[in-house]
Formats: sequence, structure tokens, C-alpha cells
Amino acid sequence: MFRNVHIALNGLYLLILVLFLLDSTALLEIKSQMVKSAVYFGFLVGTPFMLFWNAIAGKNGTEKRLQLILPLASLLIILGIGPLRILFSVGSWHTQTVLYRNVYSGSRTVEYQMKDVGALGYRDRTVTVRYLTPLFMITSPPPAEDDTMEEWIRTDTEINELGLKYP
Repeated sequence: MFRNVHIALNGLYLLILVLFLLDSTALLEIKSQMVKSAVYFGFLVGTPFMLFWNAIAGKNGTEKRLQLILPLASLLIILGIGPLRILFSVGSWHTQTVLYRNVYSGSRTVEYQMKDVGALGYRDRTVTVRYLTPLFMITSPPPAEDDTMEEWIRTDTEINELGLKYP
């Protein structure tokens, strides 16, 4: 029973760590504000907890040292970046307008997005988005105007006139 709890906690921590690293390096962005907050707060709170847990609950010897490496490296990342900076980056991007939709792939769009940064106001961006799930997306720079736009359909006027909202 105790070993199963130990494995489950380490597995959950590893999942949170992977999602945090993917989101913070912008390889994969978390679209859902609730999931992103859970990942970032789980990373901040889970790191010292897992360091303590693995120090007292792990087996002695090499296995214990290996289980301490990941939380120690994560603690160094937190101290290097700064806990407040991590907390202030919890906000997720929200789509305001879908400007273009790809003809060949319905999950690829060019979107105008905004992000609330608290007392500093809002940040905005225009990006090409590929939705993997409703919770996760991959972004890249938008296509240049002089590129061939044959595969893109302009949709922002239709959306604004009809009042439709996309993810």
C-alpha cells in the first residue's frame, strides 16, 4: 500500500513537471486556465513536498538518491526563475477573434489572443494555432502576408457579424 502511494505521488509529480516545462518553454501551451493554474501551483507546492517525501519515504541507497535528483533540480529551477515570476505567468491566452481558418486542417487557425497580466493590463498577440485537444495547443508565428494564402479562409468578418465565439 505504502509503495503504491509512493509510486503514484512520484508519477503525478513527474506529469506536473513535464507539463510545466512544456508550457514554460512554449513547446505546448495549456489553453485551460484551470489546468494551467493546477500545473503551476502543483509545481511550486509539489517540489518541496516531493523533496521532503522522497527524503523520508524513499528507500536507502542509490534508489533514494535518484528519487531526490528531480525535486532538487526543480527546486533550483524555481529559485533561478523566482517563485513570484512563476506565479505571475499563470495566466493563459484567450482567443478574441479567429482571423483565418485553414482549408485543409480544421484544427489550424490564425487567432488574435489576449492575456490578462493583472495590474499591468493586457498583452496581445496574433499567432497560428494548432489545437491538439480543447486543453492543449501549439502556437507558431502567423503566415506572412506575401505568403500564399490559398490554404487560408478569412473568417473574422463573418464571426464578428454573427457574434460567434470560437475557443
